[in-house]
Amino acid sequence: MRTATAGLLLIVLGAAFWILSRYQSGREQHSYSSGGAPPATVHLTQGHTYWLSIAGGVQREVTLGLDPAALQCTQTGAGSAPRVLVVSPEAADTKLTHQIASFVAPLTGDVHVGCDGLGTVYIDDADNSYDYAGLWLVLAAITLTIGIPLSLAPVVVGTRRSATTEPEDPEFDPADADDSEPLDPAAQA
Repeated sequence: MRTATAGLLLIVLGAAFWILSRYQSGREQHSYSSGGAPPATVHLTQGHTYWLSIAGGVQREVTLGLDPAALQCTQTGAGSAPRVLVVSPEAADTKLTHQIASFVAPLTGDVHVGCDGLGTVYIDDADNSYDYAGLWLVLAAITLTIGIPLSLAPVVVGTRRSATTEPEDPEFDPADADDSEPLDPAAQA
């Protein structure tokens, strides 16, 4: 019984984690999240490689009539004029779902990144870009994976026990049992 109770508690906890992941996903500024526009600025570290992303990725660029190979982007730091950002665009046949290009950050700090024809773009792996929805989703998967089997364990064990026990004889009375009787009916004669 304790196993089933623990399993049910884990199922409830897993459902709560899943609800939190859906709620948080709508509030995060990622290309793969269901809500929000790209952040106005992101924090980058000089020398690190980052990905530019949009919802729909390269296929969306093509749909918008843009040539993925001719992607032109700029970066603007606090109080500075826009500068060209050197990017390595993805090929039109890429398997990536949201990433459209990569770049190496030329400076450390908060910057705004935009691309011609796309406007402000997502940088999902920026230093200040956290994915709490993903954390809640992983916790939901773990608790549900443990909770469901635990809650079903008593049912499975009960089914196995009833299948292996012999049906009771309603006319059997343990007081009448005599261990001295022979087991072979022919031997009684």
